[in-house]
Amino acid sequence: MNTITILDNRILNDRAVNARDLHYSLGSKQEFGNWIRNKVVENESFIYGEDYVLLDNSIRQTKGRGGHNKVDYALSLDTAKNVALMEHTDAGNDIRRYFIRCEKELVAKLPHLPSTFSEALMLAANQAKELEQKTKLLEERKPKVDFFDAVTNSKTAVSMNDAAKVLDIGIGRNGLFEFLRANNVLMNSNRPYQKYVDCGYFRVIEQRYMRAGEECINFKTLVYQRGLSFIKKLINKSRDCIAVE
Repeated sequence: MNTITILDNRILNDRAVNARDLHYSLGSKQEFGNWIRNKVVENESFIYGEDYVLLDNSIRQTKGRGGHNKVDYALSLDTAKNVALMEHTDAGNDIRRYFIRCEKELVAKLPHLPSTFSEALMLAANQAKELEQKTKLLEERKPKVDFFDAVTNSKTAVSMNDAAKVLDIGIGRNGLFEFLRANNVLMNSNRPYQKYVDCGYFRVIEQRYMRAGEECINFKTLVYQRGLSFIKKLINKSRDCIAVE
């Protein structure tokens, strides 16, 4: 088992695990996007902001042909233990025991409980400050609903770049493509599955261009107003709060 680093995360009470690292260490055969959605994001047992959250650096460019943006989640230590158990494998049990051991070591390092009234007041003040900071972080990452509603009154299909601007959740065009691929709305080619076209969410147009004297064709995905509303609901469902690229 690869040692999984315990992260510091202000929203998840400081103790967290990178979900992608956990996925790798568990040896899951599922693609990460499907795995995290099935195990955590769409699991009603877990609450965004308490059990898991998107990492601030969740959109990162990887090396290779063209590169791809990656979405990374942080899981609370308890959530990571539960997810490890859900795998029903020896690796999952080993990782769960590793997390329990790490948690005991972290608890041993915690400061002592307040023994005087003044110490208790100081502890309460610090906890109130942490809660205020956590709430502020979550509020700052919420979509600007008024702006969204004003722009999406149009029935015109817009590009994915404009859709990302309209949604205004701190995610660019490439990050939005990644999110929709991870949620099985778009194919690897960034074209929508037919059922989402039939629903009136997307439109695919053909573009012709010349390269080296030859006519080439590519396809561009556009988003209708209904599609913007659909994407917004999908983001809210998964408590998405993706950081700026």
